[in-house]
Amino acid sequence: MVKENVLIIYFNIESEGYQAFTEMRQHTFSQSNSIIIEQASLIKRENGTIIAKDFYNNEKNMGEDVAIGSIIGGLIGILGGPLGVLLGMGVGAAIGSLPSLDDTEENSGLLQSVVSRLQEDDIAILAVVQEENEAQLDNYFAKFDTTIIRYDANVIEEEVEYADEVQKELARQARVQMKQKRSEERKRKVEEKGAEIHARFEVLKEKLKS
Repeated sequence: MVKENVLIIYFNIESEGYQAFTEMRQHTFSQSNSIIIEQASLIKRENGTIIAKDFYNNEKNMGEDVAIGSIIGGLIGILGGPLGVLLGMGVGAAIGSLPSLDDTEENSGLLQSVVSRLQEDDIAILAVVQEENEAQLDNYFAKFDTTIIRYDANVIEEEVEYADEVQKELARQARVQMKQKRSEERKRKVEEKGAEIHARFEVLKEKLKS
């Protein structure tokens, strides 16, 4: 059965992540072997932020100069943005050694999974894939020390759209709070200026009396 999936491939050895991504770009996936990788990105956590180290688009189907697609681009934008930071707050050394993949992690959502699993200098591959047999890509990456998680592409696209709405709402609320704080600060300064002016007049009145 043909299925469109979003794969997150976690690497326990950083150099293997770079090697696997390079080999994936050079490998010819086609209809004949029942696998098409539409788009992919190599991501890494650096200085507490998840960033994209490299991109890949299937040139045959999308054109060599087409920008990274909506799912991968959206995921990276959120993971590297304020919402990604908020999702990852408090996650770090306290997590310790993560257990093997189970249904609990898979059901937590891709965004939460990534910010929880990727520690400083950890690396992973995000890929949007159409595949008939999951075992083919599993076997392809079997020589590396990896954990592979699959999500339905349509579920992840909706998750990205929803997260984008949440991120925009967070930004709106931040602007409102900043404006309110500025207004309160200006009101305080106006009152201080009023007190200063009044004090100057009081001094002047005393001088006029003498």
